[in-house]
Amino acid sequence: MYYDTRCGVIFFFTLLIVTQMGLPAYGQENPADQITFQYGTVKLDNVQLQVQIAQTEEQQTRGLMFQNELPFDQGMLFTFDNEQIVGIWMMNMQFPLDIIWFDKQGEIVYVQKNAIPCKSSDSSVCPVMTPDNGKLTKYVLEVTSGFVNKFNITKNSKLDLSSLKVLSQSSKESQNQTIVSSVQEFPSGIFTIVLSLISVIILSGYLKTKFKKSLR
Repeated sequence: MYYDTRCGVIFFFTLLIVTQMGLPAYGQENPADQITFQYGTVKLDNVQLQVQIAQTEEQQTRGLMFQNELPFDQGMLFTFDNEQIVGIWMMNMQFPLDIIWFDKQGEIVYVQKNAIPCKSSDSSVCPVMTPDNGKLTKYVLEVTSGFVNKFNITKNSKLDLSSLKVLSQSSKESQNQTIVSSVQEFPSGIFTIVLSLISVIILSGYLKTKFKKSLR
């Protein structure tokens, strides 16, 4: 079969747009991108942790992706402007996590033990974890798997954030639901949709013309 290069270019452009509309932002993270985090110290019961602080959208999108396994005295703390439903996924993670959701008082909302990294190249198959009790979340703590059992963390455990009061809150707009590492976001602008439709129309019209010519 003859392959027309112009047809291939149009098809590639269409496929690119459609693919971008369906893939989470996490699937496109580049480990070479330099994203820095502030550090702070928190306490969960009597356990002191040095944590990386994920406050901005960029930091929350990266999370612990591509990092090596952390010791039990380290972790990452996601902070949000308001209590909301927060979903976590394990795309591009290199080691299992214990994930703990907290409300604004530092009380535990939900605990997910031993969340396994998603190794699939298809980001759409990576499961998203949210508190199954539907409670809202202000903070999420990610620590190396085994932490919860090792330090006997229970639903009555309390997160102490007093050492983080000096950190400024993120200025990003709050969202009804955030997918963190981790925050899953889908491009949904009207402009993207219009471009996709135009590309499909152009492609179908071109193929129709080529088909008619082949019948002559």
